[in-house]
Amino acid sequence: MTPLAGVQVLELTTMITGPLAGMLLADMGASVIKIENPDRGDPFRSFRGGLYGGHFLAYNRNKKSLALDLRSEDGKRILLDLIRRSDVLIDNFRHGVLDRLGATNEVLIRENPRLIHASITGFGSAKPYRNRPAYDAVAQALSGLASQFLDPQQPQVQGPTLSDNITGFYAAYAILSALYAENERYRAIRSSVPGIAHPYVNVGLIAGGTNTNVVPGKVILKLDRRMIPEEDPAQVESEIRAVIQRAAASVPGVGVDIRRMLLARALQPDTRNGPLVDALRQHAEAVFGEPIPAVGTPLYTDVRLYAAAGAACALYGAGPRTVLESNAKRADEHVALADLRGATKVIARSLRDLLA
Repeated sequence: MTPLAGVQVLELTTMITGPLAGMLLADMGASVIKIENPDRGDPFRSFRGGLYGGHFLAYNRNKKSLALDLRSEDGKRILLDLIRRSDVLIDNFRHGVLDRLGATNEVLIRENPRLIHASITGFGSAKPYRNRPAYDAVAQALSGLASQFLDPQQPQVQGPTLSDNITGFYAAYAILSALYAENERYRAIRSSVPGIAHPYVNVGLIAGGTNTNVVPGKVILKLDRRMIPEEDPAQVESEIRAVIQRAAASVPGVGVDIRRMLLARALQPDTRNGPLVDALRQHAEAVFGEPIPAVGTPLYTDVRLYAAAGAACALYGAGPRTVLESNAKRADEHVALADLRGATKVIARSLRDLLA
């Protein structure tokens, strides 16, 4: 089973940036429908002659194409129907073009609240350049990249060194694809600890080399394999290393260097913390007016180190109970002062009882 099997992608793009994004999703198993102008299609189709020019084929494999006049009423109606059925929408129109076609953000949210919309523009939605088209030469010039390589006597925009660097680009996607495919298998591994469902893997950092703006020759991935209490850390590490090595081996000419950042056993259920848990639950219910269950949590926490050293430990928190609710690690993180004050009372009263 491919990682994105069953994912429906609607692509409203031309040339390179959008088609490349859609093609990579298609390579990972997504079903991609590319909408094209009925008169001439994607301009890359006829680039240097023919209906299936080399440039077009290079960025549009594994897709289905649909010729649709988006300026006609029938075309707009069909577009909205496709949007309702899709999981992902990709466009690389200039700012405002999608709005003029009747697919504003408000319409997209109303017609398909779960839709993931990736809008690729040269200058974003902010003024002053948002209505301008953008091509590689423009981006190189305005970003300052061109000034690093131009010969003042013979100014010429630099092209990507594909032969040296493309392997790193595709290797990164092969590895990411394999890692996220593991999440499907992890869902079948269940924990007996209430509040903890199953293990999973997150990729927390993707960084490229000197040609990141094109195709990096070296790619660094930092991943976090979250365990459940029943798993053995050494076995988990061995399995995830094997997944990465197999994926890298599928791309000729690619080497991979795997380094461990941290290996730690998950916090285990511990009957020694009974008095502490009981005190916290009693006072939390009194302060917040609702029963507080004792459950496990998938949060990463250093409390496991204290537990491993023999201390009786428990985690307690108040406020939003999921990452989405809390807007965690963002500038507008949701911090309710009433929750903080209440949690402080709970801790103080629990300590008073335990130290009395």
